[in-house]
Amino acid sequence: MTCKSAYRTGSKNAEVLKWSAIITGTLAEIKDISDFERVAYVRDFKKFLEEALTIKPDSSVYHMNGRFCYRMATLSEEEKKNVMIAFEELPTCTIDDALHNFHKAEEMNSGHIDNLMYLGKCYIAKGDESKAQKYLLPVLEITPTDEMDEALIAEARELLAGIKEYVQSQNEENGKESSDQTDMEETEDGIDSTSGYSKNATD
Repeated sequence: MTCKSAYRTGSKNAEVLKWSAIITGTLAEIKDISDFERVAYVRDFKKFLEEALTIKPDSSVYHMNGRFCYRMATLSEEEKKNVMIAFEELPTCTIDDALHNFHKAEEMNSGHIDNLMYLGKCYIAKGDESKAQKYLLPVLEITPTDEMDEALIAEARELLAGIKEYVQSQNEENGKESSDQTDMEETEDGIDSTSGYSKNATD
């Protein structure tokens, strides 16, 4: 039975809708398919997902919707062209929309490695390194159960290393600015002191 036939026979069944979204979403990510096929899968994925959200969404449905929002919010110019073919206009998704869904998923099923990763990525995109670390650090403490988990843990380690380098460079830059400001103030104080001394000597 295909996703579409399952959908027709159980279109109000939350599990059918969720798994139809999971399957079509997975198919859309296959590399060796035509753009036409990918567009069709993405369109079906979004339809199943939206209906699942209106019936009885669970953590995985919110997570999938968060990933869709994140993906739409971070599209390249080339990718936007394909999305326009699928939806005729670009879905208005933001990083905040993605965060809303990921947080809903976290409330229902906390500590899932995929969700923690995307929460971290969203906060990196927003420039909030502190909150990104809050969600990425626990990923390093998870015991991997398969190669996918190992890949996600490695990615989290790379993202955290990037955050550390960024924070370090910012601290160095701020320290340099503070030092330059102090030197400038000391120079100005020295000029004022010299001027005062010269005036007193003249008097």
